[in-house]
Amino acid sequence: MACPVCNEKTSSLALRSKICYMSHRRYLPSNHPWRKNKQHDSRCEMRPAPKEYSGNDILKQLERVKDEMPGKSPHNKDRKRKRDASELNWTKKSIFFELEYWSHLKIRHILDVMHVEKNICDNVVGTLLNIEGKTKDTLKARLDLEDLNIRKELHLLQQGNGFLKPPVTYTLTLKERREYCQFL
Repeated sequence: MACPVCNEKTSSLALRSKICYMSHRRYLPSNHPWRKNKQHDSRCEMRPAPKEYSGNDILKQLERVKDEMPGKSPHNKDRKRKRDASELNWTKKSIFFELEYWSHLKIRHILDVMHVEKNICDNVVGTLLNIEGKTKDTLKARLDLEDLNIRKELHLLQQGNGFLKPPVTYTLTLKERREYCQFL
């Protein structure tokens, strides 16, 4: 239940190396063509969007969260924190929730815009230029596509003792990479 918007209706899927939150198409209009597109996760998404919680609803949930020190402290030594079902996905109450206008915000995520922009830029450039260690097009990502049974044209191909990773349309060729770097 990691999403503050979806709350108890968070829909997650365990892939090989990570937890993935997939059901974002629920927020599209019910007649939107992407809801029937099985290219995303091999399923049609016909469920309605989760209930939208107001800031006051979330603050009521947060009132039930007990004040505990995270991590290893003398108070919770050698035991895992037990979460009460009424706490939902909340583990602590952020100081931002005490701002008088917080409950009126439409988007209540606490995001650092500068770092989000930097990370997105790094990921996009790393993937376009196919930079080893910086690209998001990894072997695990390709195996996830196989597990989800989507994008068959991108599945790994057995070649001798190894595997061949078919090129994707958004990765630049060597010539295009050089032109891009010269442009920068």
